[in-house]
Amino acid sequence: MSSVKHLVAQSQGRIIDMLSDCERRIAALYGRFAAAFPLSADFWNMLVREEIRHAQLLEGLHSILDRGFLIHDIGRFDQERMKEFQALLDDARQRVSSGAMDEAGAFATALQVEHSLLESRFYAEVSSDAPEFAAVCKVMQDETEQHIAKLQAALEQETGAGLAARKQQG
Repeated sequence: MSSVKHLVAQSQGRIIDMLSDCERRIAALYGRFAAAFPLSADFWNMLVREEIRHAQLLEGLHSILDRGFLIHDIGRFDQERMKEFQALLDDARQRVSSGAMDEAGAFATALQVEHSLLESRFYAEVSSDAPEFAAVCKVMQDETEQHIAKLQAALEQETGAGLAARKQQG
């Protein structure tokens, strides 16, 4: 591999690592939600497992770089936006750890996290001539959309149940 191509592959590998790290951080946050909200722990733990699998899928993309393929349009990936995303995760972790977040807030925060992933459009706009890259991106895009649907339903149920309980008390 030429030295320039090798440097490009290294740079792309670091971006893959950053994305994988974000998936693991999301999994850790959802794990905190599971611990803080035991009634919905099964739901959160299911998301934890899926986020860990997402990290593993991303880590598997290193094999395409190792085989000499490159990722196209990865320059569209906004690393400044990633810093904002990591700050969102850090803030949520701190709020749930300090008890400053209720269960509805956890669902709303998770929705914000998942929407941020979709809005980055990484999985929709970045490509590679390695065939497995498109398959991984499709899984990531589809499952993120599924997470949003599950979280919206859970939030509606949580806020609806809370509203019904308040009406009964009032």
